[in-house]
Amino acid sequence: MFSSKAFLSDAALELFGGNLGVVVLLVSIIILFCVESYQNRGGSMRKALARQNLVFRWIVLLGLLFSVLLFGVYGPGYSASEFIYAAF
Repeated sequence: MFSSKAFLSDAALELFGGNLGVVVLLVSIIILFCVESYQNRGGSMRKALARQNLVFRWIVLLGLLFSVLLFGVYGPGYSASEFIYAAF
């Protein structure tokens, strides 16, 4: 079984937010690599998504929107008690 503690130091794990952060990072890198290799072969992700049916397109778009919102709000250093304008 893969152990991220053996792969990364404790400081790096803290930077990525623990084991889940490392998994998200690796999955993101794999997705970016696949998209880039598809585009380098002459494909267009926008055209490929436009050829899919409407339900699949909405699932992909809502999934991307949800992931941006989730990782934007609950990223490293998130504290529900702190507010961005608390010092003003």
